Amino acid sequence: MMRTKVFNNLLEWIEENLSAKMKVDDIAKKSGYSRRYIYQLFVDKLGVSPIEYLRGRRLCQATNWLKLTNASGQQIANKLGYSCYQAFSRDFRKHFNVSPIEFRKNHEWNMNGIQVTPFISEISTDISLCEILNMSEMKISGYEFSYTESVPYLAENRLGIRKSIISQEITKCGGELYILSEIDKKDDSENSFSVKCFIGVSGEVNYKKCILKKVYAGKYLKYSFSGSWEEYKLLPTFLSVSVLPLLGLIRRDVYDIERFYCDEDYLSEGNISCEYYIPVI
Repeated sequence: MMRTKVFNNLLEWIEENLSAKMKVDDIAKKSGYSRRYIYQLFVDKLGVSPIEYLRGRRLCQATNWLKLTNASGQQIANKLGYSCYQAFSRDFRKHFNVSPIEFRKNHEWNMNGIQVTPFISEISTDISLCEILNMSEMKISGYEFSYTESVPYLAENRLGIRKSIISQEITKCGGELYILSEIDKKDDSENSFSVKCFIGVSGEVNYKKCILKKVYAGKYLKYSFSGSWEEYKLLPTFLSVSVLPLLGLIRRDVYDIERFYCDEDYLSEGNISCEYYIPVI
């Protein structure tokens, strides 16, 4: 059986080359295996046929373009290889029960119509690691930073500046460290978007360079994570595509919150631990 790392490389190639014209033969040719082997491989590892996987990933990627960029419906249809916008819209509505335009306008991000992950993850789906809770309003003192990502979303830049800042700040704070993250669309881009982050500590800090941010009360899914930085990079995608649909939850359009405890156990060599909070309804 193909190793998970090799299979993930194949899935990454598919993600970068998705189109309605991609066939199972294309996957078989890329992998060097037969159609029959590829079919059984997808069923065994993902629980779906290659055709179902391709359709699901096209639609998942479409939601990324709709929510993260300003690409038009026609541009998205073209990128995914549909013959026309109408064909794309019909396929989209069949799975999400709303048109692409309606999906973009909604303040929620509902992925319950489809659950097809772009990678095989070592991150645990153990429900005991999850908790649904109502968080009280809180204030965070800190500073902002940002970085750019693109669609297809492979979180390529999530580790660079973000990892450096976390590693730096987690050794300085005396208690708990927080990161708030939100998406900022670029007006002039159909492929890229900014991730705006705010890192700091709870409460008000009397330091001239600190900004005070308010996090409003609300319902969140809390996931307790411990793993490698590579797994941390994929954590938001894993939670959105695998865990939220599994629990029948819908993402709200406000900050994602990460909480780190500032001690050596939470930042060991090559690994990281945190609590990840996704706003849900």
